[in-house]
Amino acid sequence: MSYASSELTGRISWRDYDYERVYCGLCGTYLTEDDVFPNMPDLEAASPPLPGNDASDEELQQYIDWYFLLRREEEMVWLGVPRLIGSNPSSSEPLNVFNCGGTSEIDGSHFYLSQNVMKETGLPRKVRAYYRREGFPFITPLHEDCYTLLCKYLKVDTLDDEVLHDTFLGKTVDDENFSVTDLALRYCSTEWSDPDNSFPPRLQHLALSPVDIPALEKYYRNIPCLDQDRTLSVIPNVAPGGAQLGTTDDPFRRLPRELVLEIAGYLDIYSFLDWRAASRVPASIPLTNTFWRLRVRSDMPWLYDIPTAPSKNPGKEIDWGTVFRDLWFAAELDRTETIHAIANRVYIWQDQCPKLAKTYLHKLKHKGAAFRKLVRSLPDVVLSKGRCMLLPFPVKTSELGVALLETMDELRTAEPVLTVSWTKAGELAGLNVITAPGRKPDSDRIDDWYYAMRVDRTDEVPVPRGDWITGLSFSVRDDRFMADTKGMYRRERRREVANACDRDLGLEAVTIGGFDVAHADEDDFKGYMEPYDLGIYERVVCGVQVQFAKGAPVELGAYSWNHHLLRAYPNYFVVGMKVTRQTATGTVSRVSLVQAPIRMYEGSDRAVCA
Repeated sequence: MSYASSELTGRISWRDYDYERVYCGLCGTYLTEDDVFPNMPDLEAASPPLPGNDASDEELQQYIDWYFLLRREEEMVWLGVPRLIGSNPSSSEPLNVFNCGGTSEIDGSHFYLSQNVMKETGLPRKVRAYYRREGFPFITPLHEDCYTLLCKYLKVDTLDDEVLHDTFLGKTVDDENFSVTDLALRYCSTEWSDPDNSFPPRLQHLALSPVDIPALEKYYRNIPCLDQDRTLSVIPNVAPGGAQLGTTDDPFRRLPRELVLEIAGYLDIYSFLDWRAASRVPASIPLTNTFWRLRVRSDMPWLYDIPTAPSKNPGKEIDWGTVFRDLWFAAELDRTETIHAIANRVYIWQDQCPKLAKTYLHKLKHKGAAFRKLVRSLPDVVLSKGRCMLLPFPVKTSELGVALLETMDELRTAEPVLTVSWTKAGELAGLNVITAPGRKPDSDRIDDWYYAMRVDRTDEVPVPRGDWITGLSFSVRDDRFMADTKGMYRRERRREVANACDRDLGLEAVTIGGFDVAHADEDDFKGYMEPYDLGIYERVVCGVQVQFAKGAPVELGAYSWNHHLLRAYPNYFVVGMKVTRQTATGTVSRVSLVQAPIRMYEGSDRAVCA
């Protein structure tokens, strides 16, 4: 459960402290423009002596570790080339995520934006990464090379900025405490954090660029070629020790060659070689150059930059069997053939990219797809942003774009249905739209799917033909929210607050975050409050009024004396909404209206603002 915001308690949160550096949201290695070894002694003056023949393994490893990153400065420049993915909460654009690469200076957990980025995004020069505060942008830093690898992994040139930002936002930890990554992802480097820009043994390969790899480029320039047109089998036709199964007791003896090769395509290389060693049937099939070329493509997809023909010998064919063997061993640590930068690329490709790619592709297809398509097709579309209606302010939120129609060609004939869901406690759990009968709304329970089962009921509000939604009014309710002496918060409703009884209970009004919040006067309020050092109010949304241009408004939920009104701007009409939900409770915290200018659709009985 989330802690309450420090804005409401007066206490300093861990998120308010500065850190020396932050880590990349994909690979987990820190971003820094400093030298990896800032105080490295002179190579000849203070380096450890060359180990002799009688040196211990520990002395030999110390020598290797000491010199591992020397003279590799160009391979470590990538650590200081950031790409920032974030949102601007003060923007009037419905799609307000920015993606700026290679244009920022790094200062610990802060980044200094260039003038061009400041002008494009409307952000101040200095921004902070992984800072989740109401009204502040949430920014995820990546290495430029890591962004490139993620694009290669997903086989696209560029990623959808809105979906990528939402992917990172969904991976954040729903906790008030700040960390150097703030994402619920496991990294190879999370078990160490060295303040002096050094890498411990066995993790030094993480400092090398996974994209620009000089040793790999050199190998490509001198890639092995076949001496003549012939088939090649790096593994003998009958593997050593193979044919362990006799002809009569081999269960695979009746398999045709085509089926054996088909089965081999589903096995990793080690399982396939074990199969060859155990059975004469697969062992008797020659492994052709085409076989190894396909295995390179399927087993080592991180070699996306491998050439299809040798550059020095364009008339010859690449020896794919040798290439497979060389680069497979080059990606493994603790080998004499190891190319450590390839090992870093493999780590990011195999371990880290799938963690984001699966969520990214799911959200790209199922979350807000119709909304993004509609907004990007409309010129001069604006966003009227509502205030946060929950107290304390949410630590983690999930945002869903909802379109009232799929294309503007449907404006006259569309029959959208607004769905309003509620929890058992009567709190607003979600807003969505069914754009037409038989169609399903975009999935809204992705980041807080656990609370989908807590939705108690759903109301439907059809939009009649000849009429249109012009605004929404939200009723909010204040509940007692307690804090014990340890500062841990508990969601316990003590009572509902009525405006008339505040004075009788000795409650004084204060303004916090733009809201009038009542708090207890210590001299007048005692009794069961004694174990607690602070009493504030939790504010939730308990009612919705849907307003139409012609028809009567529709009241849903419970009405309260305190409400928030959202109306279409003059000369604009509503085409969608952005619904923000607190993931810790699964309840709506903010709603904003997306509007298009009426002038483009004059004459339509639905292009109305009031």
